Amino acid sequence: MNETTPLDAMRCRYDQERSVQWPKLKTTLITTMPQGYRASCRAGELHVAAPSNATLATGIAQLMIALKSGHLEEYLGIRQPHYCWRILWSINETGWDATRLLALGYNAVVVDHMTEQTEALRQAGIAVGLKLAPPAAVSRCPLDVAYQQTFSQHTAATDFFCWESQLHHPTFTQHPNAESYTYYELLEAELRLLEQILPPTGQLIFYIPCDNSEQARQQAPWLSRLSDVVGPRTLIAFSCTSGDCSTAHPFWDLLRKKRNPSATPLLPLLNGGTLGLGEGLWPVLPIHTIDDCVTRMLPSSFAGAIIQAPHLPAGDGLLACGLWMASQALWSGRSAARLAETWFAAYQPENPYLTHAHAIAIAGEIAQELGRFSQAKGGVCTSAHIDVVAAKLRLLDSLYLTDTHTSPIQRYFHYFSRDAWCLLHYHTDRLRLPGPGVPHAVDHSGGFWTRLISNGSRIVPSAATVTPLDRPRCLADDPAMAHLFDLNAPLGHM
Repeated sequence: MNETTPLDAMRCRYDQERSVQWPKLKTTLITTMPQGYRASCRAGELHVAAPSNATLATGIAQLMIALKSGHLEEYLGIRQPHYCWRILWSINETGWDATRLLALGYNAVVVDHMTEQTEALRQAGIAVGLKLAPPAAVSRCPLDVAYQQTFSQHTAATDFFCWESQLHHPTFTQHPNAESYTYYELLEAELRLLEQILPPTGQLIFYIPCDNSEQARQQAPWLSRLSDVVGPRTLIAFSCTSGDCSTAHPFWDLLRKKRNPSATPLLPLLNGGTLGLGEGLWPVLPIHTIDDCVTRMLPSSFAGAIIQAPHLPAGDGLLACGLWMASQALWSGRSAARLAETWFAAYQPENPYLTHAHAIAIAGEIAQELGRFSQAKGGVCTSAHIDVVAAKLRLLDSLYLTDTHTSPIQRYFHYFSRDAWCLLHYHTDRLRLPGPGVPHAVDHSGGFWTRLISNGSRIVPSAATVTPLDRPRCLADDPAMAHLFDLNAPLGHM
């Protein structure tokens, strides 16, 4: 029995969702075409041509969203991707599906293990990169001979390898000879070690992580120098922001000033899946993150981008929206806001994006501040910071907290309010700051990311009863909450 290919699945989905107004679909495989697809609409037929079955499936998916939103004109003609790599890095590998990946616009993934599912992705035309795990050694210093010997040449059936530098590991500099090396020299030694174990035809993505603005400041000149000395089969990946804040990584500024741009392909890593910002369960979209990253990229220096996500979503919620916007920005160069308009028109036509854009931006600011509070220590965060966040929350509550939460966007804000107020009180108590006044209309039963032990009062109980959660939860007796949870849940959740 032949398995259904992503192209067959996409054709079938088009026919199932086709309305009277939709033209009949006609597809053509033209292997001599450049990357991308060509689409035209004539005589009641939608003609799509592409050089591969995978690109045909992606093109059909884009055109379906265009038809649903009424923005078909923007997706006709020759549609060539600006960047060749649109890589999804799922932090929690809960399942893979080639049709779903192609529908969201991705042509590559990073995985921790090679499985039958990942081999199926490769058969469907999706590149698979294996993230190498650091050997279980005492020291992670690249000068340590024992550490070097734990590496072996990798021959796994994969399209590329990915390595996350261990420069932040406590033992990275713990070697007698390391005292005579600079951090950059150790970083280059680590890179050389990885390049030596690559198979003859293997490619390496060397990722340099960044946790805060101080690390970003130190890394910027290292990234600039490293991009000039890497081997021909190595790509350099870096965080597009300064780790713990939304400001751009200073490496961007150095790239603008380089007189002789490096020929090494670069890959910024951006948080398209709103990790730590609700992960699709809060009304937060990576609009600024995407635009700030993609508008800084130049086709001459960048191969594409790596998009981080908690998982591959099964439904068409806000998590899928953010991931689709990121891939489409890399494909078309359109602004994330314009892409959000198309997505909302297709999947939430009763809630135009522009109507809620300002509120979504405010929710994003609140989520960012709550993230900073979680990392803050006493004295860093003041009661003035708390008051600003509380004022923004009250504004959103006045707009979206009604007696009936009928639309999906209202429900997103409803559960966000629950979580945000609980987290605000948790952090004020932890940091020993005066707690903000809370409107009596606020529902204090907890949300997706918080658990609250109520004392029966309408006032938020002691912050000691608030528990922030590492994984989202869903209340079994709340159908509206379950609906949003399912929209953003990983494949196979149901």
